[in-house]
Parts: sequence; C-alpha cells; structure tokens
Amino acid sequence: MMSTADEYRKKVAEFEDRALGEKSPTSRVEWIKMATSYRKLAELADRNAKTDVVPIAVVIQRQQYQAQVQKQQQPAATWNAKLLRSPTAKCRCGRSSCRLCSA
Repeated sequence: MMSTADEYRKKVAEFEDRALGEKSPTSRVEWIKMATSYRKLAELADRNAKTDVVPIAVVIQRQQYQAQVQKQQQPAATWNAKLLRSPTAKCRCGRSSCRLCSA
C-alpha cells in the first residue's frame, strides 16, 4: 500500500507529463501549478507522518472530559477547604464532626 505522500508524488509526475505534452501555454502553466501544489502536499504528508497527529475531535473530547472532571472535583475541594479553615464548621450532614463527610 502506498503512503499518502507517495500518492501525491505519483500525481506530480502525472501532471508534469501532461504539462510537457500540452500545446497550449495557458494549459501548460495550469498543469505545472497543479504539480507544484501536489509536491507541497507530498512534503506536508511526509512531515505529518513523522509527527503524532491527533484528530481535532479527539483533542476536543479530551478537553471536555477534563473540564467535566474538574467541575466534579471542585465542589468537594471547596467544601473540604472550608472545613479546614473553620474549626467550628459542621459537616455536610449537620454534625460537628463526621468521618464519612470529612474523609
């Protein structure tokens, strides 16, 4: 199976051949522009293959999950901080000290 970069390079060769066979100067220029664009795509594909590219949807899902986890942890952390600051504070259950609520 050919890599994406190799497929782009194959197109570059095809477009260059068509440019050489074209009689119209305008069409020849267009084929050369296409070949140049595909050459750039091949270079980008090579660069991307060397790096760990993660789809943007995965990145967004991770960020949303992390934000959700932080929201869930925040109320408990705030409550525990209030308990630690005030020696007379009561637990969530209303008792002055409780191993279940303050653990």
